[in-house]
Amino acid sequence: MAFMPWKATEQQEQRHHLIIQMRTGLVPVAELCRRWGISRKTAYKWRRRFTAGRLKALQDKSRRPITVAGRTSRLWLERVRRLRRKRPTWGARKLRWRLQRDFGGRGLPAEATVSRWLRRWGLVARRRPRRLGPVVLRRAVRRARFCHDVWTVDFKGWYRTGDGTRVYPLTVRDLYSRYGLCVHLQRDQSVAKTRRKFVQLFRNHGLPQRV
Repeated sequence: MAFMPWKATEQQEQRHHLIIQMRTGLVPVAELCRRWGISRKTAYKWRRRFTAGRLKALQDKSRRPITVAGRTSRLWLERVRRLRRKRPTWGARKLRWRLQRDFGGRGLPAEATVSRWLRRWGLVARRRPRRLGPVVLRRAVRRARFCHDVWTVDFKGWYRTGDGTRVYPLTVRDLYSRYGLCVHLQRDQSVAKTRRKFVQLFRNHGLPQRV
């Protein structure tokens, strides 16, 4: 017998006809499966369904999953929207952190998902444009031609030592050789203390042409 594909509109009747033939036992199941173009596993599956639910069970079931991985519940949508109204300047990272603290991490949407919702709702916080300072024109640093021709001086950003003391690192470098002449921690940036340190540097290394 030639292969007989099942039509979508007649599937229920054809499955019923197959089960009847299987029950009579006149034709081996393997031969019936060959005729209908299905596997033995499929044939027995439809027979079990018919036994449990009769004709209604022979209809195709929806293949739509009961739960979809990654799909966020409406509850989280409302939580994000409600918290964003309370914190209009917060972005996705802060919103997600607060939601995780308040409700736990189960089902919590990712930061990228929260950010996508905010853009969709038109609730993305706009950053204020940074104000540029005034343009300061100054002469370029003189190019060093030999050692002790030019020294560069700078106070690096302050920090606290292990005992909590606030210090300001004074750095002095020879521009030609890149040699560090001094890294001195001062309690402040006063002229008097800085002058004393330079007097010591001049005694040890001599006078540069320019600082």
